[in-house]
Amino acid sequence: MALQDLTPQLRTRMSKLERVVGVFVLLAFILLVVGFLYYTWHTAQRRGWFVQKVIYETCLKNATGLKPGDPVKLMGFSIGEVLRVVPNSPWSEPNYNVTVYFDVRHDTNGYCGYIWSDSKVRVTAADFLGNRTIEVTKGQFGVPTLYEKDGKILGYLKKKEQYEKSLPPILSHPYELQEICKTNKEIFYHIPYTNKASIYLEAEESPALTEQLDWITHQITNSLPNILNITNQITLVLSNVADLASNMNSLVSRAYPVVDRTELVLSNTQTLLADVRPAVSNITVITMNLTNPAGTLGDWLIPTNLNLQILNSLKVVTNTISNTDSNLTDLAENLQRTLNNLADITSNLNMQVQVNTNILLEISTLITNTDNFVQGLKRHWLLRSAFKPPKPTTTKTNKTK
Repeated sequence: MALQDLTPQLRTRMSKLERVVGVFVLLAFILLVVGFLYYTWHTAQRRGWFVQKVIYETCLKNATGLKPGDPVKLMGFSIGEVLRVVPNSPWSEPNYNVTVYFDVRHDTNGYCGYIWSDSKVRVTAADFLGNRTIEVTKGQFGVPTLYEKDGKILGYLKKKEQYEKSLPPILSHPYELQEICKTNKEIFYHIPYTNKASIYLEAEESPALTEQLDWITHQITNSLPNILNITNQITLVLSNVADLASNMNSLVSRAYPVVDRTELVLSNTQTLLADVRPAVSNITVITMNLTNPAGTLGDWLIPTNLNLQILNSLKVVTNTISNTDSNLTDLAENLQRTLNNLADITSNLNMQVQVNTNILLEISTLITNTDNFVQGLKRHWLLRSAFKPPKPTTTKTNKTK
């Protein structure tokens, strides 16, 4: 229906509604522009787009887990980001395979003032997925890497070989180098400073978490054959103890017939005592010899040397079993700690997967709400004409007579 076909009252209402819709669209556009400007300003403040930056560099063994844009921290604060990661010459030393360039913001917080010649670039694991982070340590006994005056950078630190030639003899006092720097800055700094120059810092690199897990599994694999050898040795010792016990039982069983014979001899001697006095006296002497501590029946069957050897063997077996028990206990504790560490790793991975699942759920909810909004616009009486379905195409067929 055309606008001219409407009544004056309905035409007035339509014009008012159009003005309201126009004001709403204008306000939404203004809010969108303000939000975009705020986001741009906040990002510029966070990344320091309008702040002077100082470039530093360091050398590492490998660039695993590092990429341009990663944050650089100092004492827990984000002070800059990684600019680029460049491989060095293939003939370089193993600890200097990769050069990492990063910048540090020179703003009102004065992060560059904490970085001295004895500061280190500490590269540590950031998470359980192989990523690593860069942290610069605060200087203590060196000199500042930058020469500043009235908030402006005038010079940067020379190489160590350059300023060591000009230094006077330094005593053992740890802060004597700072005193020399306060009075003789020309020894330590070049003037003027250029933004293209970079300051080198030594690195303290720790292996990635994946390499540490690989090393632990390698150690466990190498220790398994030793554990099996220990169990085989324990089995051999127990079998030897069983054989020794069986030998002791056989020796004791052999001693019982001898005891029976002595009782028979005693009974015969009792019958002969009434007839032969000398025979009784001789038998008495023999029985006295059997009851003496030295030369008794036990000493005849098991000599003194064999008795000492048996006692020593039992002591050695006892010590071996006790040492084996302690070794097995330590090994079980180490395996328990290793399993606990693996459980912590899997729990952290599960937590990260759950966080990513929540993000996907929010994105799916946003898409569903947007689709419902568009479907509602199609059903609205004012915007219904903008979503008309396409007209079906008809083809004429020739009728045969």
